[in-house]
Amino acid sequence: MILPKVVTFTGPDDSVDAGELIALSKDYPNTEWGILFGAKDSGSGRFPSLDWLDSEIPLLEAEGLNLTAHLCGKWVYELVLFGDFTWLHYYGDKITRAFQRVQLNFHGQKYPPAAKTFLDRIGEEPYQFIFQDDTVNGHLPGPLGTDKRVRLFDVSHGAGTLPEGDGNPWPKRTTKEYMGYAGGLGPQNISTQLKLIEQAAAPSKYGPYWIDMETKVRSGGDSLFDLSKCRSVCKQVWG
Repeated sequence: MILPKVVTFTGPDDSVDAGELIALSKDYPNTEWGILFGAKDSGSGRFPSLDWLDSEIPLLEAEGLNLTAHLCGKWVYELVLFGDFTWLHYYGDKITRAFQRVQLNFHGQKYPPAAKTFLDRIGEEPYQFIFQDDTVNGHLPGPLGTDKRVRLFDVSHGAGTLPEGDGNPWPKRTTKEYMGYAGGLGPQNISTQLKLIEQAAAPSKYGPYWIDMETKVRSGGDSLFDLSKCRSVCKQVWG
């Protein structure tokens, strides 16, 4: 079996500290932490507070952890429609420089055709950009298959539901574009679903893939990010 290149755990919040994330990453270096950013949601639910970002992100950067900024709402809207990366200005270099990748979360809302300045801006930034393939925004990324633009298949929109369909519901990859898979994954099903994802991703033919999970690595009625669940996933994936 060809394992994913990266396993992304999305949603570390104020209930965890940098030391816990660092410890798990040292045990499993191919973990990636997806930090959620929403202009109206800071400090609530899955979105860490400004105080947490200010104190913990520099510690994660210093240890060289794999970090992805998952942008939501206003930050995505202003980038796609106007090429205005206000996320950078709002949070500042102390926080934003720590990330290697930026994911645009569309949450099933259909966006109009992107402004040219949007694609131009992507070319200017050091990040790899992840576009959600949510069945309604396939027109946005432009040419994929490059180091700067990659695709994450995710039709759950953060609801933690597996894709539906007969047989293998995960979409088959047909190009060497680096592709991720998300939606409904967690410790209770990763062993079974990873086999199906590997079949769909065909890494022996098309190269590496990654997986991402969010809802099912939370506890307390969705109120807490659960590192024990993350560790369980890592053990099942990598042993």
